[in-house]
Amino acid sequence: MTHKYFPACLLLLTPISLLAQGPAAGPDPAVLSRLLQRHRPQAAAFEFAAIGDQQYGADGERRWPSLQNSINTSGVALTVHVGDIKSGSTLCNNAMFANRLEAFNNFEMPMMITPGDNEWTDCHRENNGSFDSLERLDYLRGTFYRDSQSLGKRKMTVSRQSEDPRYPKYVENQMWSMGNVLFAMVHIVGSNNNLGRNAANDREWKERSDANFNWIKTIYSVARDNEFAAIVLMMQVNPGWNGVPVRVAATEEGSREALFLMEDETIVFGKPVLTIMGDSHIFRIDKPILGAKTGRPLENFTRLEVLCPARALPSHTSPQNRLATLPNDVSSHIPPQCTPPHRFAFGIAPSCFWARRSKDEGGRIIRFSPAVWVKGEGADCGERRSGR
Repeated sequence: MTHKYFPACLLLLTPISLLAQGPAAGPDPAVLSRLLQRHRPQAAAFEFAAIGDQQYGADGERRWPSLQNSINTSGVALTVHVGDIKSGSTLCNNAMFANRLEAFNNFEMPMMITPGDNEWTDCHRENNGSFDSLERLDYLRGTFYRDSQSLGKRKMTVSRQSEDPRYPKYVENQMWSMGNVLFAMVHIVGSNNNLGRNAANDREWKERSDANFNWIKTIYSVARDNEFAAIVLMMQVNPGWNGVPVRVAATEEGSREALFLMEDETIVFGKPVLTIMGDSHIFRIDKPILGAKTGRPLENFTRLEVLCPARALPSHTSPQNRLATLPNDVSSHIPPQCTPPHRFAFGIAPSCFWARRSKDEGGRIIRFSPAVWVKGEGADCGERRSGR
């Protein structure tokens, strides 16, 4: 049977711009125009690393140099961190932030990070130092997001939501592109996304939720209008995706409105969206959203939850957890915070899924190699062809 490769289909839509200037407004036309000029799909293959929930306590600190070295020697183009740079029971002091900034700038490649709840939302806890969480948020922004350059030894220029004068605080909401994939970070964290503790934090939640509405709209507008083949979204929170697809209405309140918007925008986009997150410390790749109208999993929305220091990798991968993520031979390397390390390879097709688990002889890298392949008419799902 002959297998042929085809570029991802492109969905042409009329550009959508919401001109309302309210706090939860859509993309500003001038800002959107600049982003469309800046981020255009390219024909290029690449690999990236994804980590999160790191440097937890003394053991996490001990493991960090080996983990970072494994990434630095892997040849990946960039590293993304989905938040939680410390455990939820250690100090949120300035020395911790200085230590993490130095560590992150020791990555050889560009490194981008989205905040987690452990580094600001939960800093009011006594065992965290009884800090004002909103003051810690300001300090975090001033530490990791000083300008439009990434962290790491080799810098990359990123776009930031703060370029929109309506949202000057949100320097952490970032966007960049590589190959034909648009990347973006959205500041949504655990601990119910900072909702429900007191009036001041509820105001912060409301303002950031309005900003996130705008940013999510902007991300999908850029991806549609410039015909990117896929989107990679990063946020820290696991909003209640525990291995079984659920309707967005069943997720936690603090994240729900953003997820409703992601669901709607993903349906309109019609092409793969990969969401990378951490928070609940369980390695998972699945389709977490049960469609509100269809009652079926949203097939072009895939969740990858990164690993953690405290748990081992699963011993098997269910064929029911179908992956349909990145086209044109984009790979993501997931370094092992857990043992034993294994390599997972995934393929995608219109109606078939396969997953292969094998040991990584080097013992250091967990590698995800999504490959676009189209089965010939009448082909058996067992007839596979890797794009590598």
